[in-house]
Amino acid sequence: MAYRDSTSAIGTSTSCVVAVPTGVQADDIVILVGTVDGSGNTFTGNWPAGFTQFYQTNLTGGDGQQMACAWKRLTGADSGNYTFGSLDAGAPGWVAQAVAFSGRHTTDAPVATAATDETGDNTTPVSIVASGVTAIAGDDLLWIAAPDVSATGVANGFTAPSSPTFVEREDEENGFSALSIATLDAASAGATGAITGTLALSSGNANWTAYLVRIPVAVTGAITVTQTSVISATASVLTHTASILYPGSVTPTITL
Repeated sequence: MAYRDSTSAIGTSTSCVVAVPTGVQADDIVILVGTVDGSGNTFTGNWPAGFTQFYQTNLTGGDGQQMACAWKRLTGADSGNYTFGSLDAGAPGWVAQAVAFSGRHTTDAPVATAATDETGDNTTPVSIVASGVTAIAGDDLLWIAAPDVSATGVANGFTAPSSPTFVEREDEENGFSALSIATLDAASAGATGAITGTLALSSGNANWTAYLVRIPVAVTGAITVTQTSVISATASVLTHTASILYPGSVTPTITL
C-alpha cells in the first residue's frame, strides 16, 4: 500500500481550508502543504491540530512567497476539512494540498529534505529541482513544488519528475501562487539524486521552492539479504567490510 488520495483547495482569506483525503484510516500518514502570496504571512503555529511542521520557507524572489509543509500520523479516520489558523496578513491568495499514504511505518517519521530555493527569474519551461534523499526499498516519495509566478493566470501546468517516474496528484494556481505534488510509490533503495519537474508558463517568469519527502515503508515479516563478496587474504590477515541498508528502524540479526 502507498498513495491513498489527495485534495487541493484555493482561496483569498486569512486562513487555508482543504478537505481531508478520502478513505483515510488510523496509521495513515498525511502530508499537508501550503503556499501563500506575500512574505508577511506565516504557517508556523497555524497548522491544524496534530500536524508537525517540517519547514517554512520565505521565498524572497518576485513579490515574496511563503511555502511550508507538515505531517501527521492519524490516530483515527479524520474527516471533514483541515483548517489552518490565521496567516496574519490581509486576505492573500493561497493554495493548500493534502496527500495521504497508507501502509506506512507506524513509528518512523517521514523525512523532508531542506528546501531548495530559486530566487531568480526563470522563463518557461521552469525546471523545479528538489534535493534528493536516501531511500529504503519500498519507501514512498513526495515531490512538492511551489512557484511564485510573475502574473495572474500565466501558469500552464506542471510536468511531474520523470527520472524516476513520479505521478502528478495535484496541480493548482491561484493568482501569483502555484502548487503541485507528485508521488512515487515503492522507491528503489539508495540515493535518489536531485528530483526535477517542470512548470510551463504562457508568459512572464517564476521563482520557486521545492521539497522531497520520504515516507518510510512498513516492515513486516522476515528480511533476507543476500550478499556476494570476493575476499582476499594477505598472510594470516583477512579483512571484509560491507554496508547493508535496512528498512525502517530494523535492528538486524546477522549470522556468519
